[in-house]
Amino acid sequence: MEFLNEVLICITPLNNIKRAHAIKAEEKGIKIRLQVDERLPNILKGDAYCLNQVLNNLVSNAVKFTENGTNICRH
Repeated sequence: MEFLNEVLICITPLNNIKRAHAIKAEEKGIKIRLQVDERLPNILKGDAYCLNQVLNNLVSNAVKFTENGTNICRH
């Protein structure tokens, strides 16, 4: 597998992932909160596709396996 080395803007993909899972979370009566550490740079270099896939899977599993309460995505 070859990884790309491209410029990534952090907050936009995180908000998109949150929005993508918000309806399912709302149906279950749970909330997704996004907390971004102020030390995280706004721009990174890496493979956007792989990063999005990993974060999507983490949030999807958090929503799937949370019965009630809040899922907090800290970055």
